[in-house]
Amino acid sequence: MGERSFIERAKGYLMDRNALDGYRQRMNFWNWDALAWSALGTLATAAIALIAAAFAWRQVGEARKLREAQAQPFVVVNVEPSVQGTEFLMFVVENIGQTLARNVHFEFSPKLESKVWSREPVSDLNQSEMFKNGFASMPPGMRIERFFDNAFERTPGDELPWAFDVTVNFCDYRGKRQTPLEYTIDLLPLTSGTYMSTYGVHHVAESLRDIHSILKSKLK
Repeated sequence: MGERSFIERAKGYLMDRNALDGYRQRMNFWNWDALAWSALGTLATAAIALIAAAFAWRQVGEARKLREAQAQPFVVVNVEPSVQGTEFLMFVVENIGQTLARNVHFEFSPKLESKVWSREPVSDLNQSEMFKNGFASMPPGMRIERFFDNAFERTPGDELPWAFDVTVNFCDYRGKRQTPLEYTIDLLPLTSGTYMSTYGVHHVAESLRDIHSILKSKLK
């Protein structure tokens, strides 16, 4: 029994040794035949094709997201100097996006306050329809301007707030709610420096009316 067991162990060792040698020969690239190299090339080609497909799919997804972002409405609310004169501050609502915006609403904290509004409550935009109910729709490029305040009347010692947190809510043209825009409007930079007046077509029209009035009075 002992001799037989020894022989069986020796045969097992030789078989394992032969298997190891066969494995080493298979792993030796120099011993590969044409069929083995062809199979390796096929696997490498398939792997490269899978990687390229995954990359292309990702690029398609990124391009789709970019197209969707570019095609979204984008409604902003701001206070800007007027084109007629930088001392006049205008309240502006504008859709700078590429598509229609629906259900546009905005909120301020604290609420907007103006020197002019305190003297003329009738001009207070907080009581206006657009502040209370917003806009049912805003086509791309639509811009609304309303007079807000005189920059030279606001001084650092005023009790009026200088900064306002605004939240703008709107939907896209399909009615899908967009991520609300939240930011701060700071008036202080708009009330510093030298104010400038720009003369445009409306000034020309006023001057022509004055000239017309003068000529008309002279001809009587």
